[in-house]
Amino acid sequence: MVRLFSKIEGLSLIAGLVAMGGAMLSCGSNEIDPIGPFYPELNEGLIWEYEVNEVQKYANVDSDITYEEKNEITDKYVLNGKEFFTVKSYIRLAKTAPWTYSGSYVLSTDETGVYKTEVEVKSQLLGYPLYKGQSWKSNHSIITTSHNSSVISEVNVPFVYLSDTLKSGIKVIEKFDSTGIANFQQYKVYDTGLGMVYSEVKDIQYCQETDDCLGKGIVTFNHTVKKTLIATNAIEIPAQ
Repeated sequence: MVRLFSKIEGLSLIAGLVAMGGAMLSCGSNEIDPIGPFYPELNEGLIWEYEVNEVQKYANVDSDITYEEKNEITDKYVLNGKEFFTVKSYIRLAKTAPWTYSGSYVLSTDETGVYKTEVEVKSQLLGYPLYKGQSWKSNHSIITTSHNSSVISEVNVPFVYLSDTLKSGIKVIEKFDSTGIANFQQYKVYDTGLGMVYSEVKDIQYCQETDDCLGKGIVTFNHTVKKTLIATNAIEIPAQ
């Protein structure tokens, strides 16, 4: 059984997966200093666990549930000389409950960034080199005509992991569409040593059926999912 730590010795997948393309945060700066591509040493056995809060409100549905999600690299294979890593996902409704398998995806990385493939849909999680304002095409799938762009909107983003408050995150906005009739937002926060530490997907729709409610911000549909990292066997947390 893999033990999860907030601090362990040595390198891990996360050190490379989101190590800012090998970048270091510039001291006293709001920018990330890109210092070239980084080839991470991906490892089987790496685990991330998240607390997930999911809210759904529409029609007669009004639910607010919290559960846990685990993502574990379980396998590696080589295709055309390139390494790919299988990640299996599990969920449980309570800490004492058994994990239930919920799906899988594949991670890969090269000098251009980090990629995730799930049910034949290939998306780019990070684009190298990493710095504030950097953007890239997030959808690389050939089975869809949708090609959204992601952008690093903030650096040195503070977040809380266990009892530590860290200020080494980057915020990646994947989707943002806010109008008078809808508000859809999707973003993630990554850390150089821990990987994805937070994500949020918000899909809100406002009433537009009658003149009485149009433009008044009356919510008719709300589906919000927030994930917060609670455990990983990543590298030692750097001193702040």
